Amino acid sequence: MTATREALEPSPRMWARWPRWLHADALWPTHTALVHGDLHPATCCSPTTRA
Repeated sequence: MTATREALEPSPRMWARWPRWLHADALWPTHTALVHGDLHPATCCSPTTRA
């Protein structure tokens, strides 16, 4: 968080909110899922290939 604070220079008000948000367990989901949002030809597997 220190490196983030130095890089982004959030306002004191925003800086005070971040730790409260991070530690508020009720705001975080109770499950996890693998999500891959970077879909482009170099990372997609296909049963066929085209030359």
